Amino acid sequence: MGDQPSAGRDEKPTGGGSDVDALDELDQLRAEAQTEDPARRARALARLAVGLQDKKRPAEALEAVEGARVAFCASGDSQGEVLCDRLAARLLLGLGRPLDASKRLAAARRRLLDGSSDPAELAACEQQLASALHQLGRLQDVVGLLVSARELYTKADLLRDAGMCDNDLGVLMARVGDPDRSLEHFEAARLCLTEPSRELAVVAFNEATVLWDAGRLDDAGERLLEARAAFAAEDAEVEVAWCEQNLGVLAIASGRLDEAVDHFVEAQDRYRKAMAWTAVAWCDANLALVLDALGRRDEAR
Repeated sequence: MGDQPSAGRDEKPTGGGSDVDALDELDQLRAEAQTEDPARRARALARLAVGLQDKKRPAEALEAVEGARVAFCASGDSQGEVLCDRLAARLLLGLGRPLDASKRLAAARRRLLDGSSDPAELAACEQQLASALHQLGRLQDVVGLLVSARELYTKADLLRDAGMCDNDLGVLMARVGDPDRSLEHFEAARLCLTEPSRELAVVAFNEATVLWDAGRLDDAGERLLEARAAFAAEDAEVEVAWCEQNLGVLAIASGRLDEAVDHFVEAQDRYRKAMAWTAVAWCDANLALVLDALGRRDEAR
């Protein structure tokens, strides 16, 4: 089984909409960025960076966001500088540069610790920094940041975000070999996520992994069924397939081979619809093994 990492709150510099073609809009933003007014230049460059990011052009987006940060600084807009640092960090992570990303996020966090910033924005920055530091193996720092972010979100009555911090802490505790604390965090996440949602499905799926490893197969199955139902309500085909595939493996562990076949076939069909061909291949391998054990090898697809 596997877990599904959650995402923190994303904040992007935004601007007015436009009906022009996306490429024309990028050219228009480049033209707007030629102004001598640093505030207007900063906004145009920030919007350009977001547009380039959406177009999967991270190197150009990073160049634009660096220009935006300089312009925000010149105009005395510290909030704009923070947004640029956070956007730069996302781009740097996408370019495989977690150390550089962590430096930008640490700088943004220092600005947000001035006591006058929005607690939710500080929490989002800490959550993002935790993700970067996790890639660097600094797990103790990750725990501290997630705990801080969870407390800030709770104080701001943003329970969904607080719950996802507990989800991330649960995943982390499982990875460092502390299943009891992991399950405590998942339970705390559930208290924050009382309504059926994709977030609750993620928690249930991750919790099932820990319960599975603890040998609590029936409990793991209940969580997988809960996750499958919630993902299905969100039309999340691949995530439903994950649940089906893991339910199949769980059925094998419980000796229910015919049930396992049904789960693998359902997972296969959903993976094919999503054109997730690597996952289809893994499912094929699982299904072939079970059919062989049942003496039904000729049914393999």
